[in-house]
Amino acid sequence: MMSNFGDGEYGLGLQKLMVDGKLFIGHGGNNEGYSYRNYYDPETGDLILYFWNRVLPFLKNSLRDDLLNYVNNRPISVFRENIASEFEPYFGDYILGGPDLPFSINKKDGLIKMHIQGFEMPLVSLKEGVLHDGTSGINLKVQPDNPDQLIFDQGGQELVANKVDDGEQ
Repeated sequence: MMSNFGDGEYGLGLQKLMVDGKLFIGHGGNNEGYSYRNYYDPETGDLILYFWNRVLPFLKNSLRDDLLNYVNNRPISVFRENIASEFEPYFGDYILGGPDLPFSINKKDGLIKMHIQGFEMPLVSLKEGVLHDGTSGINLKVQPDNPDQLIFDQGGQELVANKVDDGEQ
């Protein structure tokens, strides 16, 4: 009964997880001070577990993807280095069109970070012109012809984010 998902995503205490079209079974959780994720491959018997010493794990999807790539003998992600100067023109405050959601991008503690609804997430770059949040799967794509605009892409859904302040005091 635990793994009888029927047409849904959950059994009794287990979750069906699809990653790159492959079925995994597991269940993660967040609690005060820590979070964890687990992914069990019923075909191979591989089990991936990770624990994080904070409630919301940043870069969790990137970590998951790298662990799955490792156990399947595929290369792991290589983040681009020294990206702050490339993205500095895009630091500032934005409004995401549609939900009118404010967020900001800035450099803090040597990292590029996005601040949205009280959360702070580090952003990395896997390819030129794209900032990536490995926790939520958000990609922020720069618009070379319009430095006051970013394309906010999550799960294939794209929205336009317009800069409202460049963050300079």
